[in-house]
Amino acid sequence: MPQPAARPLSTALPVTGLAPADAMPPFALPASHFAVALGWLGVGSACLVNVAPMLARGAWLTPEAAAVAHCFTLGWLVTSAYGALYQLGPVAMGIEARSVRAGFATLALHTAGSALVVAGLGGWLPRFLGTGWSLVALALAIWSWNVGTRLGTTPRAPRIGYTVLAAFAMLWLGLLVAGARIGNALGWWMVPREALVAAHVQLAAVGFGTLLVMGIGNRLLPMFLLSRTAPEWPIRWTAPLTGGGVLLQSAGWLAGVPALVVAGGALAGSGVALFLWQATLWFRHRARPQLDPSLRQVVAALALLGAALVAGIGTLATGRPQLVAAYGLLLIVGWLGVLVAAIYSRIVPFLTWMHRYSPRVGEKGLPKVGDLVPVRWVRMASGAWIGGIATLAVAVSVGAPLAASAGAALFALGSLVSLVLYARLALRS
Repeated sequence: MPQPAARPLSTALPVTGLAPADAMPPFALPASHFAVALGWLGVGSACLVNVAPMLARGAWLTPEAAAVAHCFTLGWLVTSAYGALYQLGPVAMGIEARSVRAGFATLALHTAGSALVVAGLGGWLPRFLGTGWSLVALALAIWSWNVGTRLGTTPRAPRIGYTVLAAFAMLWLGLLVAGARIGNALGWWMVPREALVAAHVQLAAVGFGTLLVMGIGNRLLPMFLLSRTAPEWPIRWTAPLTGGGVLLQSAGWLAGVPALVVAGGALAGSGVALFLWQATLWFRHRARPQLDPSLRQVVAALALLGAALVAGIGTLATGRPQLVAAYGLLLIVGWLGVLVAAIYSRIVPFLTWMHRYSPRVGEKGLPKVGDLVPVRWVRMASGAWIGGIATLAVAVSVGAPLAASAGAALFALGSLVSLVLYARLALRS
């Protein structure tokens, strides 16, 4: 019996054409961000194998674990967010960067600062940390002037603009908390370490990363799925509940008030649960019955967010170090890491096609967007990522170092496959 043909990867962006051509940034601006971010994905994935046994033993506060976490947060996620918003701002929200040069300056400063932060954490060099923090803050300040100040004036999608603006406000708060932690390490003041780290993680991963997805996903996911008839009342509450909960929870940690931590966790958890329900409605009302590999990976990322929600509840209830580590992995590497990788498999081939082939439209023999990315490679990387993070999170939560190493190695294999895939795409003529 003949096997069904592999479903092509639908990489075209449905929002193309909503912005004038002169509003779009040069290809080099988002492409350079994506290239740097992919490099951080590779570094973080390789280093994750080394720290996985430590996490399974509950050592989530070690400098090595913090260094790896920042490879994924500052390196992979924040760099990707900068690059994506340069490209999606004009088409999704009707805003554009003030200066392309400022965009490249942001990338240079942020990359240098991230490298110093990771090196400073890995070798516990507080002065490296301080310099890196300053560069990252300067990069964020330039980006805020270049793009962020326009988010509140978007004419096309004000709710999305305000949600993205709130996400970057959370990033600023997370950066300030990180600065307090660095000052603590330098001996300038004394603040409880666990409280600072907990607030920093929540502000960065939930306050920034998840709120950012709630904002941009509200525009892109229904378009990818063609789910125009889906009810959208839950999305009105997801950002206020999630953002308010993160702020309340962070205040509770920093002030040493457990009741605020629990109340904030309940609010933020309610917002995340509503977002998961909204995503379910989008998928239920989609006009496309079959899902391509990238959208299946989005489904897996949403499932990982649900698992992170369960792990977060367990963490508040028990405080087990292994469960804390599993929560961080599911949230940062699982939910956000796997989701961003799924988005890459859509927007990177599309942008590459537009850059290389749009001037030659009409010529014979031009490849389609879906032809640039072998579907089997995407499936291989996706399967390794999802299987790896699931194995790693379970192994860490039950305290199994060898299984944790195996899961991290499988995740790293997915990253390697993806890096080879995009390297081939970059070298393709």
